[in-house]
Amino acid sequence: MARHVGKFGAYVAGEPSRLLVPSRLTGPRRQQVFGGLTGAELVRSKIALEVRLGDLLPGDRLPDAGVISQALGVSEITVRRAMEIMDQDGLLERRRGRVGGTFIAQKWNVVTTAMRDDEQARQLIDFQLVLECGLVANSCGEIAQTDLDALAEHLQPKDAKADPNLFALADAHFHLDLAKALGGWRAWERQTDLLGKLCLHLPKPPMDVALELNEAHAQLLEGLRKESIEICVEAIKRHASLWPLSSSKGSKKN
Repeated sequence: MARHVGKFGAYVAGEPSRLLVPSRLTGPRRQQVFGGLTGAELVRSKIALEVRLGDLLPGDRLPDAGVISQALGVSEITVRRAMEIMDQDGLLERRRGRVGGTFIAQKWNVVTTAMRDDEQARQLIDFQLVLECGLVANSCGEIAQTDLDALAEHLQPKDAKADPNLFALADAHFHLDLAKALGGWRAWERQTDLLGKLCLHLPKPPMDVALELNEAHAQLLEGLRKESIEICVEAIKRHASLWPLSSSKGSKKN
């Protein structure tokens, strides 16, 4: 089912990211990728990222617990416990009856805004910075032209419609594709976890910040094309400094 049109149609129309259904990377191997993450944290971050990517919308029904359990390599009991906690937090809604199940809460955005924690977000962004700088240092100059072209698809033109949702979607896909191109599936899995957690701790940036993040993406792509680690690292650091606002620009936690 197509949720987005235009430049994003190629990767969501009829073929969502499917983070919550069984894939080629399941079971113990998936758990090794995530290291010390608890199963409940994994479920929570995956659902959050699906919402940010637009593959799940407020009011959408989640797959059954058994399906998510198989996809993420955690027990069904753990999935049910995570869903129960998210329901208590107001992120999910559980309904009974013939058309019952577990649904993304209609007030998802309101709840995640209230959950904002800039301190936790900053720690995650710092980890992302280290991850991406390491990937660039290891693989800059080896990325395929097709991967560079795919990254370019996520850059928003300067005259793009001022839509925070569109920019947030492009940002998430840019970082996922960057990790996959530079580090393969293991790096992609780590990036999905980081982005999923960030979705719960940090709201979508205002448009002025979103535009600057987009410019940092363009700078990073330029560095990759020129095979310049220095340009790439500068762009990654620039991106990490933009959101959340530093203490000199705004409060640490709202």
